[in-house]
Amino acid sequence: MHVTGNRAERHKVRVDNLLSQAGFCARREARQFCRRHDVFAVDPEGDEQQVLTGRTKVLPWELRVEGEAIEYAGQILHLVMHKPAGVVCTHADDEGKTVYDLLPQTFQMRKPTLSSIGRLDRMASGLLFFTQDGQLNSLLSSPQRGCRKEYVIALEEELSSTGVESAAFASGRLQLVDGSICAPAVLTPHASRRNVCKVTLTEGRHHQIRRMFAALGHQVTGIHRISFGGLTLPGLGLKEGEWRLLTEDELAVLTDTSQRPAAPDDVRRTADGLPPLVPTKMRVRVSIQRERKQEVYAEMVREMERSVAAERAAARAAAASSGAAAAPLR
Repeated sequence: MHVTGNRAERHKVRVDNLLSQAGFCARREARQFCRRHDVFAVDPEGDEQQVLTGRTKVLPWELRVEGEAIEYAGQILHLVMHKPAGVVCTHADDEGKTVYDLLPQTFQMRKPTLSSIGRLDRMASGLLFFTQDGQLNSLLSSPQRGCRKEYVIALEEELSSTGVESAAFASGRLQLVDGSICAPAVLTPHASRRNVCKVTLTEGRHHQIRRMFAALGHQVTGIHRISFGGLTLPGLGLKEGEWRLLTEDELAVLTDTSQRPAAPDDVRRTADGLPPLVPTKMRVRVSIQRERKQEVYAEMVREMERSVAAERAAARAAAASSGAAAAPLR
């Protein structure tokens, strides 16, 4: 991409900004960086102009560092990925393979930091967005905005025929183990597979779906996000593990308040191919179930204590009543 004349001047950016944005150095270190490294710009005719100061203005796509162009120079990145199961959404380097390992290595150097918008846990798959724009991240993650997200869920056991799970999700009174109350959500059972359903959330708590089902006695064996803020995974044309830049139109859909649900056919196709998770890797699920069992056990103990106390109170009352009746006979 090349522009000429006054229009080219409007596209020029200071070298210190470009180097800082790409993660090569801080802005204040740009002058020394340019002296230590081969930093230059290549004009449309192929001529090289060495850069000696961070204040120099160049066209972003013409800047070279040690002969290499900077990927997406001068751009704020907004990405979409079809996250595969088995990778984690973290910048930490001690938790195994991450979603950032699926992106170009230079992306991890960029400033501001490229971060995922919300998270999918290690064994979950599906639609995942990344951005360098902190305000966009906050907007789409904010519970107040109620950004709609849809998931295909596989369960270890079938849903009840009474619809109690759907009613609990929709009630706005479903309580998690930690005592927090979930906002109303929509649970739609699969037409023929009673252990598969679609869940629509407008908030994003830590491991929320697993914890909601755990509160109802269900174990989740698969999570696949198919829709986020009006964009659907099938409509984005990404295979598992693939990523690309978001278009301006897709960004507009994400930031729009209107959000379109995924088509039922997409849900059925995804459910058919949803793999079960390996229980030994589900540390979160085991922990949740343990907490749930402890909570149930604690309630049983409390109920037994109340029953024993009631029996003792009744015995004391009966003894007092019989003693009062026998008193005149003495």
